[in-house]
Amino acid sequence: MLSSSGAKCAGEIADMKARDIMVMNVITVSPEASVREVANLLLSNRISALPVVNERGALLGIISEGDLTRRAEQDTDYRRSWWLKVFTAKSKEALAKEYVKSHCCYCSMEGRPLIF
Repeated sequence: MLSSSGAKCAGEIADMKARDIMVMNVITVSPEASVREVANLLLSNRISALPVVNERGALLGIISEGDLTRRAEQDTDYRRSWWLKVFTAKSKEALAKEYVKSHCCYCSMEGRPLIF
């Protein structure tokens, strides 16, 4: 049901499924796509992420705007306040997982992190 402004009611939106709003013609990139190419595709298509697929079309991962803006080699990766480190005291394992998440891509086909 549409409201007087033409918008869907909250109940209808809550009942929507991914299939109701998903895109059928998906734009993808290969793992060899340059960062510039990815950025141009995101901008020109007004989207925020792209699936990365191999030559057979199998999903390898997803690259998003956030991946482009938060990069360790550009010194823009996630940083935690020194005082927060003191109070949270994450284990070395948790810190290692966080590092891997911010510095590499996890390949579900290989079952292991791929560091670029």
